[in-house]
Amino acid sequence: MIPILYKHSCNDCERDSGLLLAKRLKFDIMTSNEGFPNRNNLVLNWGVSGSTYNYNFLNSPISVKKALNKLTTLKILTEARIPCLEYCENRRDVLELLRGTALFARLELEGSRGRGIKYIKPHTETIPTAKLYTVEFLKDREFRTHVIFGKIIDITEKIPSSSNPNSIRVRTLKNGWIYKREESTIPLNIGSLGLRAVRALDLEFGAVDILYNSESKEAVVCEVNTAPGIVGLTLRKYVQAFKDFLDLDTTEDELTFFNHNIYI
Repeated sequence: MIPILYKHSCNDCERDSGLLLAKRLKFDIMTSNEGFPNRNNLVLNWGVSGSTYNYNFLNSPISVKKALNKLTTLKILTEARIPCLEYCENRRDVLELLRGTALFARLELEGSRGRGIKYIKPHTETIPTAKLYTVEFLKDREFRTHVIFGKIIDITEKIPSSSNPNSIRVRTLKNGWIYKREESTIPLNIGSLGLRAVRALDLEFGAVDILYNSESKEAVVCEVNTAPGIVGLTLRKYVQAFKDFLDLDTTEDELTFFNHNIYI
């Protein structure tokens, strides 16, 4: 029986990473609005959350649900003693968190691509009502660590796509930021944090966004993506990682996964 890639329906199928991955893997595709896969199928779950089902999932819907919810993710990471963004849940604790620094208010716990994020300046008296508040981490670099089946397959760094991005604080594609594989060295904790975060959320695979301060050499997990945007070499690495794990025939060129020698 052909494995299935289970995903949400897409608005822009030409740029849909799950669709691209399924085509390269030669998996059947089923969207969440079409119901549930057959119980006998192996299901690669591309970002669909929900209850526990009696299926053979790679990334169970209940684990994806934890990762999608930014508050749940931070609670799990904090409990596991994994460095992550400092946060609070309600307005009465915000003033204590401010302490002369800035905050981000998240109006949506499952928002993506910067949706539902409001910046709160230091010493602000009017605090918007939100579902989550996080302390601004003073980053100068931002990474994404891709982990599949307990292995780092790729690490990319977010860089401006032009000399004048729309925002330095919220680094999204819309604000003029893209992920690239830079020649510069990658700090050691970027890889280890990614591995620990994916494991803590009980995921088989995930793309972990990590913020880094070069002066203090401190890194914190921001969030974990279960349906990340993947193109080019990163897409090829996903294809090979799944084919290797599932022992599928591969026509991909042999790839060397992440070179740990470039760590510092």
